[in-house]
Amino acid sequence: MTNFKRWATRALCCVALALSVPFALAQDSVAPRELLGSVESIGVFKNGVAAIVERYDVPEAGEYVISTAPQPLHGAFFVQSDATLDARADFGNVELDLADANDFDWTKDLAGQWFQVVLPGETTPKTVRVPFVSKSADNVEQDYALRSNYAPVRALRSGVFLETEEHEMIWLANPGEITKILLPPDALPKKVVRRRSRLRLKITKTPNDQGAVVKISYLTKGLCWAPQYRVTLKDDNTLELTQSALVVNEWRDFSAEKFTLYSGFPRILFKDALSPIDPSVSLASYFASLNGNLGGNYLGASQRGAIVTQQLALNNAVGFDVGTAPTYAIQDGEENADGVDVYAKQVGAKALAKNERALFTLARKDAEYKRVVCWNIADARDANGNLNPANVNSSSELLPSAYARTTAGEAAFEHTNRFVEPWDVIEFNNPLNYPITTGPATTISANDAFIAQDMFYWTNPGEKTLLPITKSLSVKVRSIENERDLAQAQVNFNPTQVDPNNLTDFNWVTNESNWGRFFVFRGINYRIAVYDAEITLINTRKDKVEMRLSRQFTGQELQESFEGFEPETTQIGYQNSWEQFVNKRCEMKWVTVLEPGETKVLKFSYLRLIRQ
Repeated sequence: MTNFKRWATRALCCVALALSVPFALAQDSVAPRELLGSVESIGVFKNGVAAIVERYDVPEAGEYVISTAPQPLHGAFFVQSDATLDARADFGNVELDLADANDFDWTKDLAGQWFQVVLPGETTPKTVRVPFVSKSADNVEQDYALRSNYAPVRALRSGVFLETEEHEMIWLANPGEITKILLPPDALPKKVVRRRSRLRLKITKTPNDQGAVVKISYLTKGLCWAPQYRVTLKDDNTLELTQSALVVNEWRDFSAEKFTLYSGFPRILFKDALSPIDPSVSLASYFASLNGNLGGNYLGASQRGAIVTQQLALNNAVGFDVGTAPTYAIQDGEENADGVDVYAKQVGAKALAKNERALFTLARKDAEYKRVVCWNIADARDANGNLNPANVNSSSELLPSAYARTTAGEAAFEHTNRFVEPWDVIEFNNPLNYPITTGPATTISANDAFIAQDMFYWTNPGEKTLLPITKSLSVKVRSIENERDLAQAQVNFNPTQVDPNNLTDFNWVTNESNWGRFFVFRGINYRIAVYDAEITLINTRKDKVEMRLSRQFTGQELQESFEGFEPETTQIGYQNSWEQFVNKRCEMKWVTVLEPGETKVLKFSYLRLIRQ
């Protein structure tokens, strides 16, 4: 044991001597002053990103340190001041409350204290202590170890020396092998020292040699908010709309003078890439995060998919091709306008502790409403013209029509196609002076009884919105469709008669004498098919029902075939890119009223070019 003590003493002396020079060089000639600031404003988005502005009042020129250094996203960290300054970021020892440290290192936090441990291979506790280590030793050790192969230094980075009451030194290469540590009462320190990233400001000149204001703005993660709505049906005509905000703070303790909730879908390309201004972000992780965000392409298909997923889940449901329109921000109290994409709701000053959640009311307004039945009937045919049994009911029994999407691109029409079966729906205009943003909505009765829960989508002030309540089981419906049996001879048209760039060359398709015939277009064989569709509606209620209906189909409607209704028909795209100028995708919309016990049968026909 004597030899071990002699070796350990020499090793510690050598380490101390070797580290003395770099330690001296590492010290500042004048210690920078701690700079305390305040959070001036926080803007919170639904996707976990927040825009922060912090303010620091500097009394005079000099060197300052900000211990609560931000962890900004790449490209979104700015330091602005009316003074001339240089900002740098590095690691430093920061004294923290033990509860804020999020960890406990007994080899450092108990340095100099006596306590008992059960060493590996032993059963009797032994009283020991960790020899005191300077608060700056981490800096020294790391700095020196990068330039030295000295074995004791490398060992000190993983192991620990323990001193016994007999002043013997015990070396533990793996402190994790200790089976038990017994601490006396009040042994845990109230304050601990941790290495944290910090921001250093060197201010060389201030206006008129007086004080200056430094503002730090950045985007960071750790804050998000989610809207939720309560719709109270006060009577048969009036409802009360209450909007609340749920704010989640996993960032840090804060007290913000201005707190803003953002709705919309802002373009944040580097939302998953931390800025390398944070010393804890290595170059390897920085470049890896850039590759993960860009994927070698500014906006590839995979990223577009991620954007849409995030948009529907965390932001606001809008069109399928997001990010193409210009973005405008509207503040609370301003008049809204068409095309506004981002809305900022200011809620005053807010203070939250880390990991705290807050729920507060944003608005409460009355609105007139009415109940209607909505039913959206999907295209009955697939891309090849075959009947899709999931989208049509050809039996004689009247049942709600089922619905299944056939193409991923139809996600763009989520708003019109979500009533895949007949649903009772509340229809009203947004009474707020700002948009209803995407979020869950719970409907209750005047006596607080639960009725339903569904989803609100982005709705501008005064714009109509629909909120599902329950399936319309007392409104029976059926949608059937059959291909017409045509006896015309199969004739191949000369492909030179069809100009691929001119739709008017297809006028002969609507000529009844050509229905059923084959022709060649761009080297592909087509057949002109005609379909006869029928929609049956029966109201078994004692009250009249207003129904809002839509019907999708692919082809060209035959105007003279409509019976019982006059819909508005809108082209919503083409069936496939290779079929452009061949088959257009259409949607009909109309409103009809059913008296108590009334049955309505609606008919129409359309033609379609079927690829052979």
